[in-house]
Amino acid sequence: MKTKKSRAGWIATLLLVPLSGVTFSAEKPYDLRQQIAKVEAEYFALYNKLNTDRQYDMLCKMDRATGTTLAKRVCQPRYVETAQRANASERVQTATHAGPGVDATNPSAAASSSRDDAFRKNMLEVLRQSPELQALGEKRDALQARLDELMKK
Repeated sequence: MKTKKSRAGWIATLLLVPLSGVTFSAEKPYDLRQQIAKVEAEYFALYNKLNTDRQYDMLCKMDRATGTTLAKRVCQPRYVETAQRANASERVQTATHAGPGVDATNPSAAASSSRDDAFRKNMLEVLRQSPELQALGEKRDALQARLDELMKK
């Protein structure tokens, strides 16, 4: 009988704690960040499935900034990654053929703002046509709002 009384006391304590004004956050920033990453992955997978223009597919990878050990997820449209790869290749070619002292940067190879505008327009059109994609976007925004609120405390 002793266990029933102690269990009843423990349950009563759990039920009364919320009434006392003491709050315990069940959510932790790490957990919310994990949930956000999962929803974003689902969002981009669905967007890529619905998107018909492959240059606008979203590609995500883990990237480590020079001099750091922490990797972070970086997502960008395929056309940006393609342009960056081409620009890097051109810089290497220029540097090896031109010799020392030559500036190998090529800012003209960067993605233009008109291409960025076309990407945004495409993404909004795909989003407009898919209630499921809209729901994932709203879910991600709600998780981010909860994380932001939690980080204020």
